[in-house]
Amino acid sequence: MPLAAAVDVYGDGKTTTNPEEARALSGQLYGKPLMAERAQLGLDQLQQSGLADESRLAAIGFCFGGAVSQALVYTGAPLKAIVAFHAALIPAPAGAGEKVRAQFLVLHGGADPMVKSDQVDAFLKSLNQEKLQCEFIIYSGAVHAFTNPDAEKARAAGLQGVGYNAEVAQRAWDRMQSFFRDLFSGSES
Repeated sequence: MPLAAAVDVYGDGKTTTNPEEARALSGQLYGKPLMAERAQLGLDQLQQSGLADESRLAAIGFCFGGAVSQALVYTGAPLKAIVAFHAALIPAPAGAGEKVRAQFLVLHGGADPMVKSDQVDAFLKSLNQEKLQCEFIIYSGAVHAFTNPDAEKARAAGLQGVGYNAEVAQRAWDRMQSFFRDLFSGSES
């Protein structure tokens, strides 16, 4: 039976719909060990619950959560997979190939102005150098936050380059599900 858990990486249940506040919150963690450490605390809680099948651990993340998932897996966390939807891309650090066993599925908007083509190139180059398995799907015309039905509210609040795309969101979700089915085939579903 599938089991999901959400990690409060900001702490104290903090959330925001304000783009400036969101940048400030994520900026306190992005690129710092604390980001992976907080994600690891969430994974630890899940593992200690006794409810999770340790052979089927995966992380999924949307936007900043996708970056958090990458940071976590690079520590050598015992994940079988990560899925990142319209995420900031963190290149694999040197030596990651020695400790990362997860497969990556990255679902990216081809018109996402928040992730530049040189960032995509650097990310893919690093995964290749570290011999990490990655399926990278680009949805042409999709911008940042293409899975978020509230993206238009964020745009109205001043965050440019975001937009919901129901068709692409469904295709990306379906691809994630088939990725997990393929990865975990033979395991109890």
